[in-house]
Amino acid sequence: MVENPKRLPREKLAILGNDIRLGIITSLLLGPASVAELAAELEVPVAKVRYHLNRMRDVNLVELYGETSRRGVTENLFTVDPRKNLMEPDEMEGLPRHRFDRPYTRLLKQMFREVAEAVEARNFRSRPEHTGVRLPLPLDERGWRESAAIYRQLIDEVLTVREASLNRLEASGETPIKALGMILSFERAADGSG
Repeated sequence: MVENPKRLPREKLAILGNDIRLGIITSLLLGPASVAELAAELEVPVAKVRYHLNRMRDVNLVELYGETSRRGVTENLFTVDPRKNLMEPDEMEGLPRHRFDRPYTRLLKQMFREVAEAVEARNFRSRPEHTGVRLPLPLDERGWRESAAIYRQLIDEVLTVREASLNRLEASGETPIKALGMILSFERAADGSG
């Protein structure tokens, strides 16, 4: 499906740079859904969701999960493998820095909006095991690389827990806890204070 492997990193950035695509990925990370379900959840026309899903399927970022029947109509269900949507450092090589500005801005706005909604709903600290850490780090080059490797390992471990949880949820029929994990690691602006 992916005709040009160099296109894939640009398509991943396009997901983050588009509210509908980011919404589709977010919804599908919580569970399989049909085009109609995604359109209803995102409050956008079915045709727009179908268009974006097709673009994302073309580069293997969204997959067909199965089928369901609703009101006598058979609908495709879609899912997403979060590992396929991660940007690997080697994928980012060669892409101009300005290509990341819009996607990262949208992603950060989405993250801020989700944190604000959780705080307003009094969910942010509803579980005793919640985490909220801001940690300024003075690092040398080696420390930067070592911490980046730890973050990557953490992501892999959390995704492994996610997969096991999905299997248990499917077997038990238990209602999922709709949690959200966020990891940010970046070089601060030179004049950043606090």
